[in-house]
Parts: sequence; C-alpha cells; structure tokens
Amino acid sequence: MQGLLRFAQGLGLDEAIVRLIYETVWWEASESGASDDERVAEVRRRMLATVI
Repeated sequence: MQGLLRFAQGLGLDEAIVRLIYETVWWEASESGASDDERVAEVRRRMLATVI
C-alpha cells in the first residue's frame, strides 16, 4: 500500500481517494481471482484515470 500511496502523491491524489480505489479493486478482483500484481496494476490504472 505504501508504494501506491507514494505513486498517488506524485499524481496529487488524496489518500482517501486512493483507499477507496484500492478497496474497490480488491473487492472486484477477489471475485474474479486476479493476482496481486494484476490488482496493483488496476489500482494504478484507475488512479491515472482519475487525474486525466
């Protein structure tokens, strides 16, 4: 999570938004059986989409 928070800081995102994205992705990914690497990549994609 710390790495994601540092990534988010670089994008100017608030920690609360990052935690919401993180929890949402983890919930969705647990149902689909995604790996940890896939989950982290999806969190980063969604953070980037938030700032664009």
